[in-house]
Amino acid sequence: NVVNVAPQIIGLSGNSSGLEAQPLSWSAQVSDPGSNDVITGTWDFGDGSPTSSGLSASHTYLDNGVYTLHFTASDNDGASSSSNLTVTISNEGPSITSLSVPNGNEGEALSFSATAIDAGDDTLTFSWDFGDSSPPAIGSTVSHAFPDDGSYSVTLTVTDEDNGSATAIETAVITNLPPQLQTISGPTLGDEGQTLNFSGTAIDPSATDSSS
Repeated sequence: NVVNVAPQIIGLSGNSSGLEAQPLSWSAQVSDPGSNDVITGTWDFGDGSPTSSGLSASHTYLDNGVYTLHFTASDNDGASSSSNLTVTISNEGPSITSLSVPNGNEGEALSFSATAIDAGDDTLTFSWDFGDSSPPAIGSTVSHAFPDDGSYSVTLTVTDEDNGSATAIETAVITNLPPQLQTISGPTLGDEGQTLNFSGTAIDPSATDSSS
């Protein structure tokens, strides 16, 4: 009676670290005392993705974390052996791909928009600082009205759920507008030498300008 002997995993070689969405690869060195045995390999990447077959494999992790790469070598007689490799995946921050910062008039509601991509499977948060001491606005598309004319540095910060971030700055040039007369009132008749009193009202698009 000749008893089957399981294949022996001599070693696993390949990437033990990388970035999310970066292709990684590994290979296994396996020996078997049965020269007629057919050896097959199975790779479990530890992230819930489908397994891969063969003595070598490649895989892309979509999120940062520490994963256990599990390799099993089997022969055609049903014997097997396994080995593990720890793979550490680091977060990669987002990239801003487009940024739209318009020019306009004081008091005018302007639309700002941006797009960004993330190498991993992360949720992105867009935060806008308009440089006019107003609270930040959140969203990939936002609306904002500047209270006064001037040049403003608009800063967009895109953050992923693992605190990776990207920042872009662009200038918005805001133009002054003249005040608008609303009403004028006063007498329409009078005598020469008589003091007549008149009054008027006006509004200005700027929240900071004063009219006289």
